[in-house]
Amino acid sequence: MKLTQLLTGILVVAGTVAGAAKGYVHYQVKSRVDHLVASAGMFADIRYEGLDTDLSGSATLHGLSILPHQFPDHFRIDAITLSGPDLSFLLNGFADARAKGELPERAAIAIRGWHMRTDSALIGMMQRSSQELAKLLGVESDSCSLGQMFGAKDFAALGYAEFLVDMQVGYRFADSFPGIEVDWDFRVGKEHGGFQLAMTDVSRHVRPGQTNMPRFREMRITYHMDAPLTEKTIAYCADRRAVDRETYITQLGAEPDALYQAYLGFVPGPGLRAAFQELLRNPGEVRLTAQPLEPLDLTTLALYQPAQLPELFGLSLSVNGNPIEDLSFGFMDLAGVLGEGIEEDMENDNFWSDLGLFPSAPRTPATPARRQPAAPSPKYRPVGANDLAQHIGHEVRIVGTGGRKRNGLLKSVERGLATVEERRYGGLLTTTIALDEVVAADAFY
Repeated sequence: MKLTQLLTGILVVAGTVAGAAKGYVHYQVKSRVDHLVASAGMFADIRYEGLDTDLSGSATLHGLSILPHQFPDHFRIDAITLSGPDLSFLLNGFADARAKGELPERAAIAIRGWHMRTDSALIGMMQRSSQELAKLLGVESDSCSLGQMFGAKDFAALGYAEFLVDMQVGYRFADSFPGIEVDWDFRVGKEHGGFQLAMTDVSRHVRPGQTNMPRFREMRITYHMDAPLTEKTIAYCADRRAVDRETYITQLGAEPDALYQAYLGFVPGPGLRAAFQELLRNPGEVRLTAQPLEPLDLTTLALYQPAQLPELFGLSLSVNGNPIEDLSFGFMDLAGVLGEGIEEDMENDNFWSDLGLFPSAPRTPATPARRQPAAPSPKYRPVGANDLAQHIGHEVRIVGTGGRKRNGLLKSVERGLATVEERRYGGLLTTTIALDEVVAADAFY
C-alpha cells in the first residue's frame, strides 16, 4: 500500500513538472510568435487561431490568415509546423547556431492545407509573368503553351475553383557520410512529387574562413501526375486550338528551344522530348536519378560539354517504369534573345504593376545614365598554337593530329610541349601535346 502511494506521488510530481515545463515552453514560443506577427504588421495583417507546441522540438500554428498590404490577395493555411531536433531549437530556432558554432542536426517546415483559389492574385501574377516572359523571348504563345499558366477562366472551364496544397521542406545532417540531405515534397490534389538531394563536405560546425566546397553526391526526383486533370487539360487545350489531342501533344513537344531553356533550364534532345510526349499521352510517374561514381565539384561543370554530363552525373530517367535511353540535352544563352532592353523594362514601375505587384509609392524617374559598354564575357576563343603560352592557368580545348582532344587546365608550355591537366571522373590526368601537332585550340578567357 505504501509502495502504491509512493509511486502515485512520483507520478503526480512528474506530471506537474512536465505540465509546468510544457506551459513555460508554450508561453515562450507564443510570445516569440506574437512578437514576429507584430513585427510583420507593416507588411501584412497576420492572424492565427491556435498554437501547439511539443517538447520534442516542434511548434504548429493553426488557422493562419495572411493579408498582404501591397499585394491584393488573401492566403489561408490550415497549419504550419516548424520542427527541429530538441527543445533548444523550439525556444531559440537558429539563434544558438552562432553562439554554439554549429547548426541544428535537422530542421523542417511543413505547410498543410494551403487554400489556393484559382482566381487569386498570386495565380494571376504568375500567369501575367509567364506571358510577359514569352513576349520578351519573342515567342508566340497562349495559356496552353509550354510553361504558361492558366487563368481563373481556364481553371473554371476545367471545373476547378480552388486547389489544396501540402508541402514540406527540410534538411538533416547525414550519419553515413560527412554531408547534408535535403528533402522537399509536395501534393496538389492527386498530383504529388518529391526531391531529395545529398551533398558531401558540408559540416554542422560553422568555422570562419572554411574553404571546403560542398560536392554533389546524389539526387532523386519523383513526380506523379494527376491523370484526370492532365486528360482534361489536354482536351481543353486541343479544343481551344481547334486541333485533335495528338496534334496538340506534338505541338508541345516541338515548342521553341527558348521556352524550354526558360522554364526547364536546358533544351531537351529528341529522346527527352519524346518521353515528355509519351507522358502526356499516358499520364503517370517520372523518376530521375543522378548518382555519379564519385561526389562532384559543381564549380568544374563549365569544363564539360553537355554531351558528357549524363554520364558524369550518372543520370537515369524512367517514364511509367520505362527507362529513357537518349538523355541528350543542350543549353541556350537567353541573354542575346532577351536583348538589352530587358533591364530598362524591369526598372519601370509598370513592368511590375502589370504582373500584379504594386509598388508602395511611385518612384521619381532618375536621370538616365550614359550606358557604358559592357566588358566582354569570358568564353572559349580560338588561339594559335604559338600563342598558347599566353594562356597558362586558363581552361583550354586542344585538338591534335588524328582528332585526339585534350580539354582541361593548361599548366605549362615548355620546349615545344603543352601540358594539360584533365579532370576524369573525380581524378586528375596530366597529358602533353607537341605544339607542331596542334590542329586547333581554344582558350577560356
